[in-house]
Amino acid sequence: SGPLYLPHKRPDGKAFVEYEVIGRNKIAVPTHLFKIILAVRTNNSPILGAFVVPNMPIPSSTTLTSFQVPLERLESMAGQVFFPELKRSEIKDLCLEHNCTLTKPEVRIMEYFMKRIASAKSVEKLDAVWETYSSRTTPGEEAVILYNKTRNALQDEEGRT
Repeated sequence: SGPLYLPHKRPDGKAFVEYEVIGRNKIAVPTHLFKIILAVRTNNSPILGAFVVPNMPIPSSTTLTSFQVPLERLESMAGQVFFPELKRSEIKDLCLEHNCTLTKPEVRIMEYFMKRIASAKSVEKLDAVWETYSSRTTPGEEAVILYNKTRNALQDEEGRT
C-alpha cells in the first residue's frame, strides 16, 4: 500500500503533477492511493490484484474492479518494482479467481460479529460481544438465532464442568 502523486492533463494538453499540502508542516496529500494484494495458494501459485484509487470520495456504487490495474502499470506509476522474485507468467488475476466486490460496512460489521459470536468460549465473553454488537446496530434474525444457539451450547458446557 502507498501514496501516488499522478499527473493530470490541463486543457492545453500539458501534464502536471499537482497536489494539496496540509497542516503547519505542509504535508503532501497524495492524488491517489495504491494497494497490492498478493496471495499464494496451497499449490504455491500466486494470485494478485493491483488497485489505484483516487484520493477523493467515491460513490458506493463504484466497483472495486474499476480501480484494478496491471501490476506493470502500477510499477510504472510508483517508480518501483514490486515482488521482483515472482515469475510474472505464473501470476493469476485475483479478481478473475475471486469476486472482487466491495462489501458495505454494515455487512462487514455483521460478518465480524457473527464470527465472534460463533467462536465465543464462555457465556460471559459471548454476552460482552453481543452487548457491543447490539449497541452498534439492531441485530438481524440470523444473529439472534446464532446468539441463542451459542449461548445455550455454552451454558450446557459450563453446566457439565
